Amino acid sequence: MLANSGEQRPFPAIGLCGLQLDLLLVLGGDVREMETAMFNKVLFPTAFSEPADRLLSCLDEWRSLGFKQVVLLHVTDVRHAVNVLGFDSTYYERHDGLARDELNQRQKRVENMGFACSVAQVHDVPHQGIVHVAQQQNAT
Repeated sequence: MLANSGEQRPFPAIGLCGLQLDLLLVLGGDVREMETAMFNKVLFPTAFSEPADRLLSCLDEWRSLGFKQVVLLHVTDVRHAVNVLGFDSTYYERHDGLARDELNQRQKRVENMGFACSVAQVHDVPHQGIVHVAQQQNAT
């Protein structure tokens, strides 16, 4: 829900990357404690697109949410490894090398912003891979 809709909201808003987002606190309590508890480690899935890179550039603005760790994730879509003739056994090898280079470049950027950063690559259907890694890493 966007805070700039003109409605009065009984909960705080946060600004990220030029967007004003509502922070709905279902459990109540101190806002700073909730933000820190909710965002200690953040999972940042990326397909190396321009919009994802712009969002990555805004991580400094997220510092106020209290998180200190970032997990950069790239999910190689398993559905793309199959072509018209069947499974392409070289697809993962070719794609993983390129993705690893891209992740390492972005990891350096995040670390230069002062965050601890790790990278992960998985072969999965993207939305399922994101959920699995978030659970494994205990990330938001």
